[in-house]
Amino acid sequence: MRSMKKYLALAAALCLCLLILTGCTGSQTASYTMQDVVTANSAYQLLDGHQSLLLQIQDNTRAQPQVTVYIDQDLACYVDGSSVEVFSDGSFASSYSCVDGAYQGSLYFGSYLTGVQNSFSYLTLDVQTIMSEQPESAEREGDLLVVHTKGSVQSYPVQYEDWPFDTTITSTYWLDPETLRLHKGETRANFPDGSSEVVISFQVEYDLPIPAEAQALMDRRSSAPAQRTVTVVLDAGTETETTGSITLPDNEPVTAYFDNQDKYSLYADPEFTQPYERIQQGDVTIYLKKN
Repeated sequence: MRSMKKYLALAAALCLCLLILTGCTGSQTASYTMQDVVTANSAYQLLDGHQSLLLQIQDNTRAQPQVTVYIDQDLACYVDGSSVEVFSDGSFASSYSCVDGAYQGSLYFGSYLTGVQNSFSYLTLDVQTIMSEQPESAEREGDLLVVHTKGSVQSYPVQYEDWPFDTTITSTYWLDPETLRLHKGETRANFPDGSSEVVISFQVEYDLPIPAEAQALMDRRSSAPAQRTVTVVLDAGTETETTGSITLPDNEPVTAYFDNQDKYSLYADPEFTQPYERIQQGDVTIYLKKN
């Protein structure tokens, strides 16, 4: 989960950071605010009229540069060269993943759940971490509006903190001039010595099937001869009690992500008399009590 969450924040931050977008549509000039672009590129809007959305990303700063993010009305997934994570409960409160060959389930509460939901709500834009790029120019290319922007390296994620101070970042985005939906984009680093390199590029596609790696992971989970259900009760016995559960193959672990983990104790019973001992077989309910 941590790698997925970290990467989505990076991808979203780089995709589009326009304060005002101005383009020529025929004989008319149209101006768009950042809020217009954000609204147009929410997952809800992007899926309107489509069965699925597939975001293909090439991030040349990563050891695993090719990343796929997929979402439809029922599930969402993240795939790269070493990990696959599938969210299939509709609320993103749980996921099943394979990272470097190790399988596990995950449950998300509090800010962790909110973070996952936000990541998949704005696949091409992160409204919380939008950075300041300045529009340089815009022109029509066929049926699309092409927008060019410029920014400084100081505005970008920590992955670039070792670059020279006066490195500039230029980006090009291809949008539908009427709907403002992103079709593709490219971000390039321009170094003081005159050299440059493509940092990240992406393309948005619609109505494609779930990635094969994610489908295989789901099939493995559903076809396991023995399964277990793990339930976590957070703030058990209080007004803020929250319950999450996941079913997965037996003998596989489940990790719960919640705020202030060091302030909780884990119990095997709702009366808090039996400390919980890690169990990876059979159904189990874990009660979390704040100390």
